[in-house]
Amino acid sequence: MEKSVVTSKGQTVIPKAVRRALGIKEGTVLAWSVLDRAVTVVPVSADPVRALRGILKGVEGMSAQHFLQDRREDLELEDAKWRRLGYAP
Repeated sequence: MEKSVVTSKGQTVIPKAVRRALGIKEGTVLAWSVLDRAVTVVPVSADPVRALRGILKGVEGMSAQHFLQDRREDLELEDAKWRRLGYAP
């Protein structure tokens, strides 16, 4: 596990091994999210369409209806989780 320190200005250095593994270079945009006190940082592709190309390769039988049903189920689970935590959606 790599570590870094946060400065008084809220800045930190991304360890070299992490930058190398994720292809993070100067000017790379990062997307941050927080869930259950855990931070996720993901580099945002300069060309998001190209980044998604082939993402469903090998997934057969996935119709738009199946996708939408899957997404509805995900949203229901997420809503239930937030309700358990005391946040009403």
